[in-house]
Amino acid sequence: MNSRIVIRTAHKTFCGANWHWDSRMQSGDIRLGYNLWYIVKGRGLLKTAEGPLELNRGDCFLLRSWEEHLGKAVKEDPAVVSWCCYDYFDAKGRRLSPEKVRIPQRHRFLTETVFFESLMDRLIESFQAEPDGEQTIQWLQAALNEVDRQDQRIRTLQGIDLEHAEIIDKACRNIRENPGRKFRIPQLASKASMCVDHFIRVFKRHKGMTPGEYIIDCRVEAARGLLQSSTHNISQISELLGYPSVYAFSKQFKDRTGKAPTHYRGRKEKSV
Repeated sequence: MNSRIVIRTAHKTFCGANWHWDSRMQSGDIRLGYNLWYIVKGRGLLKTAEGPLELNRGDCFLLRSWEEHLGKAVKEDPAVVSWCCYDYFDAKGRRLSPEKVRIPQRHRFLTETVFFESLMDRLIESFQAEPDGEQTIQWLQAALNEVDRQDQRIRTLQGIDLEHAEIIDKACRNIRENPGRKFRIPQLASKASMCVDHFIRVFKRHKGMTPGEYIIDCRVEAARGLLQSSTHNISQISELLGYPSVYAFSKQFKDRTGKAPTHYRGRKEKSV
């Protein structure tokens, strides 16, 4: 059946140390449809139809908005959530029932976060500029396609491929959690018990990019977060992330994002 997506809202929310969420308190159309809900950073707890879950960066949900969800923050490290509420309608504008729409499972842990986070940022920026725009729908569809791709990847991995995926995911987690560290490819390969050439081949097969490109993307995403939510100036951010100069940082940032660091300066996350 032909269907079209309608986006109701999309935001990045800083949950705060005292954050509590009870989906039953939401009203109107927000209680219908689906919520693409992703933990950008921080921690929390979420009770869903499938049971309670600890929240960490990389947790991604396709919540059914009519179900009950209870969330709360971990005060020492409150979560930041990128989310988008949307629904499906037929050509006559009638909402499609769940059995007529193919919706991914409720939860997965995304191991490839950098690209997905950039898709969610583009989706949110596009929604804020043009809520009903075609480009906004395209960004949401791209994010949903990436969720589906990562779901399929986990389902099809087996044997040595699964072992390699786990090794590469561990290396990626180390890189993401320490974006300012000066990583060397030979050391990463050694920790993975591989020679450098083999490590690069395996890494690219599983992540679609080289280890060097992944390190750069993680630094740029960390920089974007610091630009949005910290009081550090650009020189301090450059130093924190291991760049030799502000010029080198600014050039690499613009090469990867298409925008200067100042574009993200002071663009605060929406707070509840």
